[in-house]
Amino acid sequence: MSNKIAKQILDFQDKIAKAKSERDKAQGRLDSLQQQLKDEYNCPTVAVAEKKIRKLEKEISAQEEKLEQGLNDFQEKWSM
Repeated sequence: MSNKIAKQILDFQDKIAKAKSERDKAQGRLDSLQQQLKDEYNCPTVAVAEKKIRKLEKEISAQEEKLEQGLNDFQEKWSM
């Protein structure tokens, strides 16, 4: 085997090792975030979290509408 081919093989092995290391770090971060999602928000999966977010957004929107209507009613009643 020539030195050039041996160097290419070593370079590939180094790139593979770095990619595996990055993959492992990313998996660790993902696992940590999933655990945090479960612990802090009682959401075992991202899908459950997304569903919860949509529900909360609807609740917020309904509350905003109630607040706006209440403000309008107040202004109509008390404006001179």
